[in-house]
Amino acid sequence: AAEAEARAAAFLSGAEDSDGEVATLARREGKLLEAAAVILEDVGEEHRDLGRLKRLFEEWKRDFPEEYAQVYCSLSLPPLLEPFVRLELLAWDPLAHALMTRRGEGEGEVAVVGGGGADEEEENGAWAVDRVPVEDFEVFNWYRVFCDYAAGIPTPKNAPAEETDPDENLVPKLVAAAAAPRAAAAAREGLDPRSAAHCRGLAAALGELLLYEPPPAALGPLCQAILVHFKEEIDELCIPLLEVSNADALEFTREQMYTAIKLYKNCAIFQQYISPEALTSLAVIELVGKKLVPVLSHLLDQKKHGQDAPDAARQEEVLRACEEVAAATPDPWKAGAWAERLDLFLDLLAKLAEGLRAQLRRAHHGGGGGGRRHVA
Repeated sequence: AAEAEARAAAFLSGAEDSDGEVATLARREGKLLEAAAVILEDVGEEHRDLGRLKRLFEEWKRDFPEEYAQVYCSLSLPPLLEPFVRLELLAWDPLAHALMTRRGEGEGEVAVVGGGGADEEEENGAWAVDRVPVEDFEVFNWYRVFCDYAAGIPTPKNAPAEETDPDENLVPKLVAAAAAPRAAAAAREGLDPRSAAHCRGLAAALGELLLYEPPPAALGPLCQAILVHFKEEIDELCIPLLEVSNADALEFTREQMYTAIKLYKNCAIFQQYISPEALTSLAVIELVGKKLVPVLSHLLDQKKHGQDAPDAARQEEVLRACEEVAAATPDPWKAGAWAERLDLFLDLLAKLAEGLRAQLRRAHHGGGGGGRRHVA
């Protein structure tokens, strides 16, 4: 049992970034932040300072409301500010929902990736980067500056008739125009569905985006990128046909089993944010029904392996896999129409219980069969 637990832990904890990958990524991120820091150096202060731009447009709306409305400032302001927001969001990693910051920023010192001095900084051309978890977009300057844009300034009388002043939705518009595409690009290019860290970070980022109620067209590419990555990983899972008595086949079968469990658990992380129809179609029908259940059944198929019953260690491993899936299944998937999709998994549990009962009967009558496991 201890060996099975260790093997399961090793499989289920894999697929995270190695130390070498993290170091390489940090160097690239450092170069990116260093380049971003100087991109507006040749722009006049009055045109790159968001506080000044805010005051300029607020004064325009307050002092010349008719002209403000006539030139559609409420429509023009989001596209005008979008490049500034996109530039600042380069420091946001949606896969970790974290802010990348220059180490030593504000402390009068610059630490360099690799720990060297000024010469090494020039050679490597990269800042050292720290990651700070992001709770919300308030950590960004653009949000803090424009979250109260035009507050208390009356809506121009000649503005288009709307229930609310369109300027009140400036931040949600910027989130939809800049933050949502940033997250979609990160998911499309870098998401590893087998990585729990990636999935937890991206789910947190997706939850933050949803607070601003972006239109479906803004979040569609992000949700689609997530589903596509999961589908590709699920499609690559292979149902083994060789006898499990073959050592290599057994190890491969285990690898497929634990990969499927890992994908299922990571799919469930997104259950609050992605359409349940799309998510359960992948997680329950494609993954559990067509991949995981056949693999587990293969491990339990004693006739195929010339045995009266699968050995106790194999039963223990399959039972542990079933427990992992059951624990990871979100409550909404256990009720209503979604519950019907888990029938195949329930049938497998019944088959497993039957095998365990047979094993216990043999043990009770002195027939051996390995250690006991009491089933409630």
